[in-house]
Amino acid sequence: MKLVYLSPVKWESIAQRPHFFVKSALNAGFSSILWIEPTPSRLPKINDLRTRIRSIEENSFVKPENLRVLRLQVAPVEPIGWAYDLVNRMQLSHGIQEVLRFSGGESTTLIIGKPSRFAIKLIDAIPFRHKVFDVMDDYHSFFDGVSARSMRNLHQKLLASVDRCLFSSTMLVKKYGSRTK
Repeated sequence: MKLVYLSPVKWESIAQRPHFFVKSALNAGFSSILWIEPTPSRLPKINDLRTRIRSIEENSFVKPENLRVLRLQVAPVEPIGWAYDLVNRMQLSHGIQEVLRFSGGESTTLIIGKPSRFAIKLIDAIPFRHKVFDVMDDYHSFFDGVSARSMRNLHQKLLASVDRCLFSSTMLVKKYGSRTK
């Protein structure tokens, strides 16, 4: 069985829950994993340029041979849904095709580590064996304005669209558990 993992962090970052999660998944019997790097969830800010210039990534995990990393180059306009879909149409289509190629008709599980429009598009386009939302945080709390509203809406859609949810805390279960299947 194969696993598509929509990660909330880049592979080449300090080892966090997602890194340990996929390592455990490989040990639990998944034959290969497609790790999809996170896409921008908010509109750009001036400080992003400084952060991008000074950003230093850590690579604290050796990449397993049966793990492939995919990075989609999308314009950071996700909170404006129609604009995101229009501007990123080719990259989103490419991403869906890469997931289909990766799965190769085999039984494939989708794990979503962060709400995104791409996650919803994958759910709509591909009949995964299992669809799981790993609720690690109240993501909308990290944003403001239209970005926070967009993230809240995506979060709600995913809670209702997946087969199962994993929660990283009892507080999150209490807050969102009743909205899941």
